[in-house]
Amino acid sequence: MDGRRVVQVRVTHDGGVRFGSGYRVTAGTVLTCAHLLAGAATVEVVQDGDAAGGAPARVAWRDDAADVALLGVDPGDPGEPGLAPCGFARLPDGHAVVEVTAAGYPRWKLRRDAGGTYRDLHVATGRVSTLANRRSGRLELTVEPPLESPDAAVSPWEGMSGAAVLAGDRVVGVVVEHHRDESARRLTAARVEPVVRGAGALLGLSGTAGLPLVSAPPVDGEPPLVEQLAGRVHAELDHELDRLGVHRPYPLPVRWRPGPDGDIAGTYRGTTTGRLVILGEPGGGKTVLALRLAHALLAERRPGAPVPVVFAVRTWDPRTTALDTWLAGALTERYPALADHRGVPGTAAQELLDRGRVLPVLDGLDELAPDLRAEAVKRLPGTGPMILTSTAEAYRTATETAGRLHRVTHITVTGVDRDELARYLPQAGTAGWAPVVARLAGEEPGAAAARDALRTPLAIGLARDVYRTGDPARLLDTAAVGGRAAVERHLVEAFLPAVYAEPLRGPALRLRRSTRPWHAEDDVELAVVGRQVRTLARLAGRSRGVIAWWHLYGAVPPAFRMLASGAAYLLAVAVGLLLAKAVQAVTGAGVDPVAPGGPLGAAAAIGAVAAVIGAVHAGRGTPGPVRTRLRFRGRTRAALVKFGLMFLLGKALLLPVKGFALLTGRLDLLALIVALSWGTGLAFAGTFALRGFVEAPADLGTVPSAPASYAASRRSLALTCAVVAASTVVAIGGVFAILRPFAVLGLMLAAFATPVRLVVAVLDTAYGRCCLVTRPYFALTGRLPWHTVDFLDDALCRGVLRQSGAVYLFRHERLRRALLDGPPVPRQDAPGPAPADRAG
Repeated sequence: MDGRRVVQVRVTHDGGVRFGSGYRVTAGTVLTCAHLLAGAATVEVVQDGDAAGGAPARVAWRDDAADVALLGVDPGDPGEPGLAPCGFARLPDGHAVVEVTAAGYPRWKLRRDAGGTYRDLHVATGRVSTLANRRSGRLELTVEPPLESPDAAVSPWEGMSGAAVLAGDRVVGVVVEHHRDESARRLTAARVEPVVRGAGALLGLSGTAGLPLVSAPPVDGEPPLVEQLAGRVHAELDHELDRLGVHRPYPLPVRWRPGPDGDIAGTYRGTTTGRLVILGEPGGGKTVLALRLAHALLAERRPGAPVPVVFAVRTWDPRTTALDTWLAGALTERYPALADHRGVPGTAAQELLDRGRVLPVLDGLDELAPDLRAEAVKRLPGTGPMILTSTAEAYRTATETAGRLHRVTHITVTGVDRDELARYLPQAGTAGWAPVVARLAGEEPGAAAARDALRTPLAIGLARDVYRTGDPARLLDTAAVGGRAAVERHLVEAFLPAVYAEPLRGPALRLRRSTRPWHAEDDVELAVVGRQVRTLARLAGRSRGVIAWWHLYGAVPPAFRMLASGAAYLLAVAVGLLLAKAVQAVTGAGVDPVAPGGPLGAAAAIGAVAAVIGAVHAGRGTPGPVRTRLRFRGRTRAALVKFGLMFLLGKALLLPVKGFALLTGRLDLLALIVALSWGTGLAFAGTFALRGFVEAPADLGTVPSAPASYAASRRSLALTCAVVAASTVVAIGGVFAILRPFAVLGLMLAAFATPVRLVVAVLDTAYGRCCLVTRPYFALTGRLPWHTVDFLDDALCRGVLRQSGAVYLFRHERLRRALLDGPPVPRQDAPGPAPADRAG
């Protein structure tokens, strides 16, 4: 804080003199509070509380509702001539605790000397909890209270009104009140944003969107979490824009009003609040425009600034989940590293949101169910930066019910103009577009309807893909018969036959991670592919638009899950008994492990029970993808706790058999069961402890694709199986090896237990369930191919799906819904085959 800037404000009025505080934000401008100036006859600015001296001041600007004002003074009298403008900043709307200072002249600093009475300067240090006073929008300052008050009838903080509140060296607010019933430790301040919005021109500021955000510094030795998030989101957006073909052959110029065409980042920077609503018709390019805006903001972002993250609104249920809770959950699902920060589970994503480090880009209000849209609008924050996209009609209907959003800037996407369409299509498609574009500019029947249909980026993109082959003049014939609606319907219906008509070539083939072909050779194969793509459309509808390979397990009927899981367990029991028999044959042991009443009889019975329990368990829960990551730091304590708990659980499994041995006096059986319980306990404990060191949830923010997360989960499961097998053999075999007479029996038991425990481990993972349950179900029913992940990746490369990290979404919600309405048109009604030299 610069002491030269702190001043006392003295106001004369009919009732006498009123004192307050102020802060020079420029050499000739003082920031103070508005209520101090009510009924003022004269206003003076006093430096260092000088009772005699004072410079006249005038009201340059005031906002009585916000209780903030600016005074104009002569820059050279008193104070420092040429004082540079101070910095401003904003505090996050969510939860944050920020250290602040406020300097002023409160009543409790009243002093007396030979010259009379005066108020000395007080610098209050404390903190602001930004969630306090949420309804009024004020800031709550917690400071050290005065030890005593000069006048019990008057607040000891009288005269502190108008004092600037600073975080570091930047002004974030102005003290306006002291509620005496809140104790002398609490002061109330107004945020600085109204000053910047209302008097930005006077201060040389363009708006609040450019104000830096105050937050706590990162923990020493850790890279800032927000910078990690920024890098991952930037990489995702690069990849997604490339997948969508936004830059092929060049970004399609989408226009909007009001605002400068072509500079969506400039339009956003021009908002005074950082709150932007992008409206437009379905397929009008709102999503791509939001992606381009987020990408542009990241490209020019400074360290510490908020990170724009795109969220699909259709995955939110506003009836049951608050916006911040949903955003934190979505962040944690995409970036599992945000689920555990500084040792406190579940706080990192919420902390970033509370500190204003995430700029939410909420895409697709119109894609929510109609009865949820108004509730979603009610749940949107009344302050703080955000970006929202929606169709104009859905937004209007929702705001009519829920009330309009405050302090937002609206822009409307107006589509692609005729001249730009004429330049774009011949470069993006085949040579056949040139004569069609010329005819579109004419007045022949169907030209106007075709132009209207091709105004949106979705329609233009579909036309580009559908007519990579064939003659696009068919669009004019379709428009002449059925108008714009017929053209739009034709493009959607012809899309699948067109994109699956031939193998991938060129850039699309290079992007695909699998060499397995999925194109349809004839109408029969096309019908199969169409049925499988429509299955994806239905599954996406069940998951609010998202398709993730590990979520497909949830679409398998519970009966099939239980059947497949139970069969796997019973097979493991059978294999275990055969392995035990093989050990007996090799060692020549005199004990037959599979004979009635043999030592493995109880184990087999337990295995059968485990099969039933496991089958029931398989009908519940959906684990996520994992990865292999060797890490000891921060996991040792959790591993030790798991070791102890699982050891006790492993021993407890055999308690009934121990009881039976005691009741029947079978001391030989009791000795075996005690040894087996120790071996089982050590096997369970060792497995879980080792998995804790080598296995971690996959951070979907660092996984470039679904196939990559699938492969990482496969590698992790292979390591897990090795750990399970080794721990079982070593623990059970080792315990029995100590008891030399039972060493061979220990090998038999370990041979039996290993396949059973492997099935338990496999079905406890997303990859294992996908291989043993999900893929068999969908392949047997014909709803999806056996190689499901490769099929999804191929659909992505063909433009049917788009990617968001390790999950997929349909290219457009309108396309997904159209696929549910009916089968695709037959091949003979689709555009003809492609020339051999065309890239797919």
